[in-house]
Amino acid sequence: MTDFLNLQWQGQLHEAITAITTTADSWAASSAAGEVVCWQNERLVYYQAAGDYSIDCLQYSSDGQYLAAAGQAGNVKIWCEGELWQTITAQRAWIDQLAWHPLQPILAVAIGKQVQIWQVANQELLVTLPFDRSTVCNLCWKFDGSQIAVAGYGGVAVWNWDDWQQCEMLVVDTSVHQVAWSDDGQFLAAATIDRQLVFATSQELERPWIIADLPAKIRQLQWLRGESTLAIVSNQELVCWQYADDNWHPQATELHAPPTISIAPHPQLPLLAAMVTMGQDTNNPENVILIQDTDLAILDKATTEHTASGQALLQWSKAGTYLALGCKSGQISWWSVQL
Repeated sequence: MTDFLNLQWQGQLHEAITAITTTADSWAASSAAGEVVCWQNERLVYYQAAGDYSIDCLQYSSDGQYLAAAGQAGNVKIWCEGELWQTITAQRAWIDQLAWHPLQPILAVAIGKQVQIWQVANQELLVTLPFDRSTVCNLCWKFDGSQIAVAGYGGVAVWNWDDWQQCEMLVVDTSVHQVAWSDDGQFLAAATIDRQLVFATSQELERPWIIADLPAKIRQLQWLRGESTLAIVSNQELVCWQYADDNWHPQATELHAPPTISIAPHPQLPLLAAMVTMGQDTNNPENVILIQDTDLAILDKATTEHTASGQALLQWSKAGTYLALGCKSGQISWWSVQL
């Protein structure tokens, strides 16, 4: 086992870390106390201090120029290079879903039963997409920005950038709470609240594969880079699903025994970082970051402190050379990764 992971910095916010987002070599984080902080020039900079409302989603634009944050207060604040650029207000709506276009400074914001698409550079609302079936539960852009998938009750609605009037549906008979495109845009994966995993090709949304009766609700689903492989965390277990012979097959991993708290795929390589709890002592568990290769064999591990079982966030830097970890305790750590 090679020594890949090295702790570079560790700090503390007031309450649980709710979101982490990264650039090539830096990061920003938010907390349940409403804090928004950024790591700049080797020091922690506060964009927003603790207040009365939590921040629940936080994301850098693809070029790292803009930072968007939203949450319980019902507004979206957008900073441009450290200065507050724009505030989008939604009356009586708790905002917990937003997503930047992968190529342009365009932001999708879920507000109740609709999604607003904003051209942030011009502070212009481009279009409002209705999702009449329920409150929007999740949303994500395709890798080239040509489509956006919006999840909720009844399935996933997919709109086309070239024609906002054109909408296709991946239909399910329950509610979808997570959705994700593969990095080549070939597959769309969705997780339902009643323990179903759904796959579809982007060309045939009406003919999905449905894997029912999983042991528990899926808490995370992430595509591995350059692979037709989806990693999911369900019932605190990590399982990878691979496409072969026109079907989807589960693959065992070395983490079938320890509870898995969080996963994050490497942005450039078919590697997976996982936060797990090791050891038999429930009062003093050993919390460990693991890195696994494409065959899901463990390459390296590093022990961390103060990670509450059941909640943690992992996020790679855009260049894949750093790894950020945020914990329920409010602790943040920043690790260099030498692969």
